[in-house]
Amino acid sequence: MQNKKKVLLLAMTGFGNTAFQALSKMENVELAGVFTPKRKDTPFPYYRCRQLVDVVRSKNKDIKIFEGLSFKANETYDLISELSPDLIVVSTFDQIIPKSIIDIPPLGVINVHPSPLPKYRGATPIFWVLRNSEKKTGITCHFIEDSKIDSGRIINSIPVPINKNDTNSILRLRMRKYFKKTLKNAVQLVFRKRVSDFPKQDESRASYFGRRGIKYCRINPNMTLDKVKNIIRASMPYPLARLNYCGREYGISGVRRFLGKKTGIIEGVKGKTITIKDKKGYMKFRFIKVF
Repeated sequence: MQNKKKVLLLAMTGFGNTAFQALSKMENVELAGVFTPKRKDTPFPYYRCRQLVDVVRSKNKDIKIFEGLSFKANETYDLISELSPDLIVVSTFDQIIPKSIIDIPPLGVINVHPSPLPKYRGATPIFWVLRNSEKKTGITCHFIEDSKIDSGRIINSIPVPINKNDTNSILRLRMRKYFKKTLKNAVQLVFRKRVSDFPKQDESRASYFGRRGIKYCRINPNMTLDKVKNIIRASMPYPLARLNYCGREYGISGVRRFLGKKTGIIEGVKGKTITIKDKKGYMKFRFIKVF
């Protein structure tokens, strides 16, 4: 029997489920607890899956679950100190980990980030790689060493191709299998090596993108067709690409272009489509929601 290392998981439903499944199958890992935000009535993680809390409880009722704790509170620091983890794993968590907690586990704190670091640091990289028409992205495991976002030493990284028709939800679903493999390999590397053995990130290649906001989901007929399509892909199924037309805002799920020579096209709203004339012809938008 291998000597087990005590691991805490800090995660949200979605990739957090995948992280839990990976860690729970590792023979040299003892999951000492799972920290997760309180349940929220939102579509995140944008594909259908069980809540992380339910997955943990169905797998092992002995694993301690902590919901909605603030990592700024002294009580949370005391709790984690008492649990005395060897390693903390973070997966799509919604709080910055303070230095006082980073210093608790002797093996450190590692994060699984859905981008090829040092590119696309930030909270919503999947949105941005789609919006920016990237052909590939990645999964990177790295150390959290301070409060600087996604900047710690890299443990390992694996490329993930982006398909032409990928939306936010479809890409997330496909990334899960890469996610699990990357995390398991990273944990084994951390068990064998020191933090200083891993390379620092190349800051000259770093890029940071802020949180996805509605202003980055807005489209208009003056944009190129490719740009409109990329914004739609990045925003599907939430919060949806937004089009303002005749004083109303529509949530857009698709678009087609018609040449100006085509006859019989009527501008306006018909059924679930909006047709708008521009300099190159007509843009027909398919909407699924009116805000």
